[in-house]
Amino acid sequence: LPIRQIVPTHVNRKAPEMIADAVKFAKMGGTLDFSANLSQRSGSVTGLNPDEAVRSVLEAGVPLDQITLSSDANVSMPLLDGQDQVVGLHNAWPRILHREWLHIIRTNRLSLPQALPLITSNVARVLGIDDHKGSLGPGKDADIVLLTGDLMVDTVLARGQIMVRDGHAVVRGPFEERGTFDYML
Repeated sequence: LPIRQIVPTHVNRKAPEMIADAVKFAKMGGTLDFSANLSQRSGSVTGLNPDEAVRSVLEAGVPLDQITLSSDANVSMPLLDGQDQVVGLHNAWPRILHREWLHIIRTNRLSLPQALPLITSNVARVLGIDDHKGSLGPGKDADIVLLTGDLMVDTVLARGQIMVRDGHAVVRGPFEERGTFDYML
């Protein structure tokens, strides 16, 4: 099995042990995926913040095109009490990915042009859908996110259809409450 077909995710789950193993994997030609949900800003106790994880592997010589950033948006996540006991479930927020990607830029870990492939073209390439996703071009799906001057989500188009306008979802599924998928942080 070619190493490019295996993509370990959540490699920022336990720092620094998993980061060291991730660097070894990447140096063999593999791609690493960091989870936005595993940041300390999201309540992770053992996770390494994605901006720190990206910095760590880049400093260790991992090429930028072998790194992706993803989230567990809408997956059920445990709701913990003050003693880290599970007391319920909640859905992971879709906006976590944007928040952590933005943090990578705002902490000067990467510039906007460097950080963009982490959530666009790198992901599409790894998933094998880069012929129609991950970048703009003739024959591609016209999935576009327009950002404000301070990099907040303003408009989202999926296959050319407006899904978010002025930072608020305009298209919703039958079970989505108003405001659930608004992108204003």
